[in-house]
Amino acid sequence: TVTTNPTVAITSNSNVLKAGETATISFAFNEAPVGFTDTDITVTGGTLSAISVDAVDNKIYTASFTPNSDTQNLSASISVAANTFKNAANEDNIASTTNVSISGDTLLPEVTSIVRQSPATATTNATSVTYTVTFSENVSGVGTSDFTLSKTGSTTGNISSISGSGNIYQVTVNGIGGDGTLRL
Repeated sequence: TVTTNPTVAITSNSNVLKAGETATISFAFNEAPVGFTDTDITVTGGTLSAISVDAVDNKIYTASFTPNSDTQNLSASISVAANTFKNAANEDNIASTTNVSISGDTLLPEVTSIVRQSPATATTNATSVTYTVTFSENVSGVGTSDFTLSKTGSTTGNISSISGSGNIYQVTVNGIGGDGTLRL
């Protein structure tokens, strides 16, 4: 008779991921599993690398989870079904009761528009101009190094400041001089 079926608890070092991030998934067994392989794991919302057994504890396995890219509302899960591996007594496992759910946003934001606001006229002698930059979604950490100026002729200028929040920012260019065109 079976006294204790083999079990597995699944954990993640991160349950919220952004574009370019991965999570380390750990599988903790109550006893060393027999016949546990990658195909025993159900994964949605991404991919799992090959599993590896811990060098010190043969009851711990790990793998790396990579979320699907370009997903605004990531909803991923990792689980193990019943009867997919056994213990040394040849008893079937029960389904994982501690599973992993991972959420996040792996869709990279895009610039949807850049409009010169001040002065708004196409031709100007101004030494400073301000552009409004609109992104496809809310962003943070926007800085002057995130933008470049395209210049023709003898035009000079530098991006001096960024202000704003959410998905709308103002970019100010100062020190404008010379003849030619200037684009952000």
